[in-house]
Amino acid sequence: MRESKLTIPELNDKKAQGERLAMVAVGEAMSAAWAERAGVDIIGVGDSLGMTLHGHQNTLQITVDQMIMHILAVRNGAPNTMTIASMPYGSYATEKKAVENAIKIMKESGVDALKLQLGSEGANIIKAVADAGVPIMSHVGLLPHKVHLLGGFKMQGRTADAAIEIIENAEAIEDAGVTKSEIDEVILVGGSTRIPKIQEKVKEILKCGKDPSYFLNNYARISHPLHGLILFNTSDFQDELLKDFNDYRFNVILKARQLGISTITAGYIVWMMLFHRDKAILVMATKFATAGNLVKKVKNIMRNVPEWLKISKINVDNRTSFELYNGSSIKAASTSGDAGRSEALSLLVLDEAAHIDGLEELWTGLYPTLSTGGRCIALSTPNGVGNWFHKTCTDSDAGTNNFNLTTLMWDVHPDRNKEWYKKETKNMSKRQIAQELECSFNTSGETVIDPECMEWMLSTVRDPKYRTGFDRNFWIFEEFDPTCNYLLVADVSRGDGADFSTFHIIKLETLQVVGEYQGKPTLDMYANMLNSVGREFGGCMVVVENNNIGFGNKIKILE
Repeated sequence: MRESKLTIPELNDKKAQGERLAMVAVGEAMSAAWAERAGVDIIGVGDSLGMTLHGHQNTLQITVDQMIMHILAVRNGAPNTMTIASMPYGSYATEKKAVENAIKIMKESGVDALKLQLGSEGANIIKAVADAGVPIMSHVGLLPHKVHLLGGFKMQGRTADAAIEIIENAEAIEDAGVTKSEIDEVILVGGSTRIPKIQEKVKEILKCGKDPSYFLNNYARISHPLHGLILFNTSDFQDELLKDFNDYRFNVILKARQLGISTITAGYIVWMMLFHRDKAILVMATKFATAGNLVKKVKNIMRNVPEWLKISKINVDNRTSFELYNGSSIKAASTSGDAGRSEALSLLVLDEAAHIDGLEELWTGLYPTLSTGGRCIALSTPNGVGNWFHKTCTDSDAGTNNFNLTTLMWDVHPDRNKEWYKKETKNMSKRQIAQELECSFNTSGETVIDPECMEWMLSTVRDPKYRTGFDRNFWIFEEFDPTCNYLLVADVSRGDGADFSTFHIIKLETLQVVGEYQGKPTLDMYANMLNSVGREFGGCMVVVENNNIGFGNKIKILE
């Protein structure tokens, strides 16, 4: 026999511990007394008593006052048992009416909690009653108050779509209540032989909704150039990336090419849109086509998900954007426009972010669109230093911003080894290797002088054979060859003693510098040197720079 009544906190504790409870539907005192003597945990006073005790054809005729009378009878028979009673049909049609009638029933009957028949469409009413301090529950599936709309008392959830609708209603009820608990299991009851299959599919939907890796590896397909449609079969680094997408609001990915990062990002977007309502996703890139290609990947993956798993299907479908019936949407945009700046975004994807010009200013305009909890994924190969992507990566590495940095070199892919690298880089420049495979900022991107050119120039530097001249500043790298032709190129100083006069001797057959001078000779000495060296190298032509030269020097040289 029950000696004390369950409280709401005790009920929550028992649920958390997985303890099973007994509940019966009772409408009068004698049955309530028997239930309490049997140790029943909860008595439900349902408006179905309109059919069982009053003989009505359905539950719709029962009034608020009648429910209060029956609740009092049950409370008299079982004073030590928790009671949960139904709010009658029509008593919760609006927020105001629901709050007024809920408080009336609680005050006049002493019931412990109330139950109404609403799902996502009545979440505002559920919340209003809960906010008024009334312990409240609801139920989904078969709804007696909608008997006429349903065409009678017919079992619900017999198809996958119908089962999913039940789950969505249950989630809406939780969201509207005071506390939030995960739905770990959905049990569909009835006599249909198809129910076990539906139950299994619902369990799979729940697994997929909780774990993007599970969803992608079991039910999402991508196009393979040789094998056609195949399952994702994610690698370890891709699974870690999916986890980071969930764990961190802002992710920046410094990557080598052809690791499947864009594809795994597309898969994450599919998961996000399918299993979450009202998600607004924007993909941006320098070129509209680049952003559009990622959206196309998302669409292709979405279309190849099994039909029973498409909780929400495509409603509006455009070439580079689409929207699901659940309100989630995605669109592509180039960085040249103002797309996304006035929207509240759930996810912003910056594709090939290192190659987006002016991203610093663009980010300033886009960041407020993420202020309501939106996320950002910035992914790219490197493209030199100083740009937004480089700064974001380096600041993240230093712990001075809110981005989570992931660096993915070429060798994180399980199918790549040294032989692959050797073959892949055979016809690539060092800059291309640094940018596309090695995630190097310093040797990637466009520079004033290409690193390879710098290396070549350094390789041409050589010590002179000897030094000569009055100041020993005339360097001879190669002596005169009478079979060759030469050119003497002179750069004349201004003549104020502040800068240098120089000249170079160039062998025309190879275009190599074979002699070089730099010093501050007098006008006469410089002119004589040019005359002497020119004769020494076969009477070669002397070319004098005609730009910002001292007038006196020019006259002297011409003489």
